[in-house]
Amino acid sequence: MQASNLQLDHYYLEELHFALNERYGPESMEREVPLHAQDVNVTIEVGQNPDNELEWLFRLKIVLDDVDAKFPYDFRVRLLGYFVVSKECEPTMREQLATINGPSILYGAAREILAIASARSRFVSIFLPPVRFFGLTKEQSPSVEQKALPSAKPEPITTKRKTKKAARKK
Repeated sequence: MQASNLQLDHYYLEELHFALNERYGPESMEREVPLHAQDVNVTIEVGQNPDNELEWLFRLKIVLDDVDAKFPYDFRVRLLGYFVVSKECEPTMREQLATINGPSILYGAAREILAIASARSRFVSIFLPPVRFFGLTKEQSPSVEQKALPSAKPEPITTKRKTKKAARKK
């Protein structure tokens, strides 16, 4: 076994919405409707570090498109992942390697997050359907929003707690 030429540096869960669909009636509970690729909207934002072409960022958002209320859930998940392409990777293959495998890795993580969340519900577990990201490139895909890659190591988030004294001054 060999290591991949694309390494996941780290990823973050930016958004998770999971709720029972109130429009899903009791009569619907008697039938199980499989989830297909056309039932979910998948969007990807791509970024590449302008100072280091080996560093990539992908933001993957998956939203259930259920206007007919045929599923027992409503869900939305968004992940942000930082990836590094190996220097040994052929330069002509770097973009394709990153744009296919980066979103695929995040999609697998989203599949597991939704499976775990739905497993504790009163309905069946959700398993996201297989999709492919082949053919996604920065130039060719109109659904991809190009962004500059933020710093590979995000700064810690700090919050300022308001004291009662500070709150009274306002």
